[in-house]
Amino acid sequence: MATASIACAVLQYAFNELSIVRLKYISKLKEENRTVITMPGSTMPKNSSDSVSTGSSAWKTFLGALGVRVMSDNEYLDKMRRTRDGYLKRIAQLEVQVEEEKRAAERRDKS
Repeated sequence: MATASIACAVLQYAFNELSIVRLKYISKLKEENRTVITMPGSTMPKNSSDSVSTGSSAWKTFLGALGVRVMSDNEYLDKMRRTRDGYLKRIAQLEVQVEEEKRAAERRDKS
């Protein structure tokens, strides 16, 4: 039981770190206002591209079975922005709540 817990914690930590690395990489590309470019001479023959797409399709099917969906960089950034905006709204609500509690406490102390 403890081994499974440790393994899950390590996997979660690795996933979080990879998410951070991906976000930093994407933001670096956005800052430099460029995209990943493939080399013109690196075109693949049609036979190998067919096997790659089949392998890619199998990989996507496997990931889909696990509940994982492949996202483009723009989708990932949009998701991160929405998440951040939600947290910022919640922080603002909590700050207002804290201020109201401080005022209420000050009114009680003055009474």
